[in-house]
Amino acid sequence: MASDLILNLTVAFFAALIGGAIALRLRLSAVVGYVAAGVAIGPFTPGFAADPEQIRLLADIGIVLLMFGVGVQFSLRDLFQVRGIAVTGALVQVPLTIGLGVAFGLAWGWPWLEALFFGAIISISSTAVVAKLLSDRGESGTLHGRITIAWLLVQDILTIFLIVALSALAQGTAQQELTSNLVVSTAQAAAFIVGVLALGGRVLPPFLGLVARTGSRELFLLAVTALALGTAFGGSLLGVSPALGAFLVGLVISQSDLSHHVLGEVLPTRDLFAVLFFVSLGMLVEPQVLIHSPGVVMLALAVLVAGKALLSTAITLLQRYPLRTALFVGMGMGNAAEFSFVLARIGSDLGAVSDTVFSLVVASAVASILLTPLLFHTVHPVERFLASSLGRLAGPRGLRDPAENPDRLRGHAIVCGYGRVGSVVAEALRERGLRVVVIEQDRRRADQLRRQGLPVVYGSAANPYVLAQAHPEQAVTLVAAIEDPLATRQLTEYAQRLNPRLDVVARVSGLEEETFLRTRGIAETVIGEREVALELSRHALRRFGITGAELTHAVQGLRARLEEREHEQPPT
Repeated sequence: MASDLILNLTVAFFAALIGGAIALRLRLSAVVGYVAAGVAIGPFTPGFAADPEQIRLLADIGIVLLMFGVGVQFSLRDLFQVRGIAVTGALVQVPLTIGLGVAFGLAWGWPWLEALFFGAIISISSTAVVAKLLSDRGESGTLHGRITIAWLLVQDILTIFLIVALSALAQGTAQQELTSNLVVSTAQAAAFIVGVLALGGRVLPPFLGLVARTGSRELFLLAVTALALGTAFGGSLLGVSPALGAFLVGLVISQSDLSHHVLGEVLPTRDLFAVLFFVSLGMLVEPQVLIHSPGVVMLALAVLVAGKALLSTAITLLQRYPLRTALFVGMGMGNAAEFSFVLARIGSDLGAVSDTVFSLVVASAVASILLTPLLFHTVHPVERFLASSLGRLAGPRGLRDPAENPDRLRGHAIVCGYGRVGSVVAEALRERGLRVVVIEQDRRRADQLRRQGLPVVYGSAANPYVLAQAHPEQAVTLVAAIEDPLATRQLTEYAQRLNPRLDVVARVSGLEEETFLRTRGIAETVIGEREVALELSRHALRRFGITGAELTHAVQGLRARLEEREHEQPPT
């Protein structure tokens, strides 16, 4: 029923709000609080129990949008540069981790098939979790961020083979049929990936461009969301994970100049549903397992986290990447994936994984996800210790880290809005040889300016991600020439947060808006009606022979009286 869904969502969001706030207060990642909130409202703890199935279905949307956003932030060139370490690393790390899991299971007396399932479950890591953490830390575009995401994507592809192979083994499928199933799955996955990358690159950017030219934000958001969910669904029909399908379509869109605008529109919706994903993970945890079998859970967690992190770090070092990069990659791999729970459920449904082992796997998998934010914080201390103890372990491979290179765009002006006002300002600056970057959300106008050779960022300047593409942290001045008061407030606030020394001048509609911006530190504002009145007065006085210092004094006095009069009148 609709009322049940609303109740479950309300409880889940309030629990996540409380859990996230507490986690941040304790200087932990908000993800820890979201998962803890899921444990609190889950079916294994006293009190209200939300419906896990309803939350999980909505959480799947969060995973799709999260991976779509990751794809938009990447580029094919970025992934191509790290293809060697990603493919080699995953192909070596996954089998070795499976071997560790099998050894652990056999040591505890589990049947070999159950031990094999355990090894497969812990061999893959969560693309969604790591992608969100990298995004929150602003490290998605770093060298270790690109390697980690690419490595995780190869793991997602390998998951297809793990699901087919383990299902066949649990059902006693003949070897010939197993080989046939693997071949079919490989062909379907390859056809889907090639189709999305090849055909999507020719169809999707022009399609989104047509929608953008309508000027409707609602239609654009609908188009983007439909593409992300539709491609994810199409991938699932062909055996490809929905998350991988969403990432691929995001990767296609990243090749166009629409990418910043797309990401800006999707981010709020993505973050909202992504919270439900972490809450749904917590709802799977059975606290009784931690009470009755803490030793086994801790050992399983050690194999999952420490074993996989050490393997991944060593593999990266052997590829002669820097120590810091290797440590970040290793820490990013030290967790279980959303598809770990899928494999665990398949094993349980087929009778290959007992209820006890299933609960143990879920508990250790969720715990590993909780530890991931903490593992990232240990990189720098561990690096300093190893560097001082063992010296330089590996040298760079010639790939430069974008996060370590200052952007060439600096000392420029940002003009937000290229209408009748903004265009005059931009032309005045350019005529004097000054560098100008324009942010314009009218698609047709942005295309026209780009053809004229003017640097343009397409999208709403009020969106933090779009504004960031103009690099306000390195700009000299920002001119807010748009007519939307709310958007002006948002963009000036974000610009000042990135660069407190940035000179900002804003076009405002009245005294109330001017007062608000002045209290926020905006020193220069321009009210259109006031400036029109002053210019008309200046022209009239000049016609009567009043010029020079006398004219300047008269206009200054008039300005003072206008401002005084505006302050006396109540705002309308």
